Amino acid sequence: MKQLLLTNTELSYVNYYIKKEARLGIATIIILALFVSGLLLPAALVEIGLTLFGGQFDFHSGSGWESMSRVFISVCVLAYLLPLYLFRFKMNRSGNDLYLSLPIERKRLFYVHYVIGLFYLITISLLLLIGYSVFVKALSIYQITSAGSFSYILLNIYFIGLGVCLYTFFTYIVIRCHNLLDAILMELAYTLLPLLFYYALQALIIHAAEASTAYLFLGFDDASLLNMIELPTAVLSIPTQMNLWMLYYCSYASEAVIALELLLVAGLLWIIFAVCCFLGARRSFVRIRSEQSGQNTNAFFTYPLLIPLVSFLLLIATQSEQLFSISIIFILVAYLLAHFIAYRKISFSIRKLLLFFSLAASSFLLFISLTKTNLFGALKEVPKLENVNSFTLEITQYDANNESPQTTFLSGSGSSDEALADILREQAKIRDYKKQHSNNEFYDQAYIVRFQYDSDTAEQGFIERTYIFNQEDREYIEARITEWKKNNIIQNYTV
Repeated sequence: MKQLLLTNTELSYVNYYIKKEARLGIATIIILALFVSGLLLPAALVEIGLTLFGGQFDFHSGSGWESMSRVFISVCVLAYLLPLYLFRFKMNRSGNDLYLSLPIERKRLFYVHYVIGLFYLITISLLLLIGYSVFVKALSIYQITSAGSFSYILLNIYFIGLGVCLYTFFTYIVIRCHNLLDAILMELAYTLLPLLFYYALQALIIHAAEASTAYLFLGFDDASLLNMIELPTAVLSIPTQMNLWMLYYCSYASEAVIALELLLVAGLLWIIFAVCCFLGARRSFVRIRSEQSGQNTNAFFTYPLLIPLVSFLLLIATQSEQLFSISIIFILVAYLLAHFIAYRKISFSIRKLLLFFSLAASSFLLFISLTKTNLFGALKEVPKLENVNSFTLEITQYDANNESPQTTFLSGSGSSDEALADILREQAKIRDYKKQHSNNEFYDQAYIVRFQYDSDTAEQGFIERTYIFNQEDREYIEARITEWKKNNIIQNYTV
């Protein structure tokens, strides 16, 4: 218990340090207060940032959600900047020698600076929360009940707790880096990495689905496949967790958003991770050597891990049906440039090139696997009979000499089990022909065939498949229409 108490020497150092940095603390409070009140940045910029950290989740502008979220954004900004400022002395040899020569044990010096950061983080965050809740009168402006205002305060206290976890993680990163540029780049990289992870996997899924299906206007009837990447994104990113909590609080959450229980689990995992980072940061601080200050950073979790990881995410985000493409060349250049930034010199290594091309090959194999298996069976181009209740078929005819479409050439509908089974078989034939004969070329289109099914299992209540056929496919489509009419596959149709 005595080890948790500060000695007189340590208390004097804390008092001196806080007084010395008082002006900076006041300036920080003023800047963040202007931001939270909306006087520093337009709401549109805040909204864009929130959209990034919210992935695909929708929200309604103008309802105050983006304004209420400014408090937790400030917590994240403090968690990012405080470690850089508090431990900047270790980035140069003279500062390192000066601070480490203080009559304070190294382990205790780490505790002191870490606690000073906690003090600033918690105090400034609480001041911003109180100021926003009381002086801006956000709770009355958005007509939140007393119970809602209490839950809003509790939610932001939880955000401060998550901010402490983020602060601890960034503290570990800063202590493991040997110069300020590397520390800034590593913090920025780990802030954006979850976003890159989310959007890269989303792009891979969409590209693979487009390559494996024949219809246009790609959409998922069931968002479960895309939702699968929401949970790891929330686990990896504290800002995303905060964003999701605010979505729930403001009642804009939908079934596509992960469950609250899983968000709590993600927060618990971050608490455990923060404890590990604290112990690792303390251990690394005790082992600091003066000659390392200002040198290149070579810890495994920095450049050696991030460069191939980011390269792989970029590869899967731009992967196509071709093994090699222009995008791969650009990523290779960026890969080599990143190594130059990491080691501050131009160097070519066969091992580095082999690693990159193995990552490119892995990305291509993953793309082909998703394409050939229709996203491992998650994407069904032709719905199952038991999942649809009725259908509507619409065919639009285009004139080759006129860019605007003609009136609907044919439309029809049906709801009986026999009619549904027939139209599903016909859609399968259309799909197979489309895959073998033509592409989605707008300049030569002759017919657009659209199947729409009412479905209780689809996320939006319906399933839609649209196919474009060119002038060369005109005879095939007209033959299919003749057969549909002849066999009464289309009921209640109009021409």
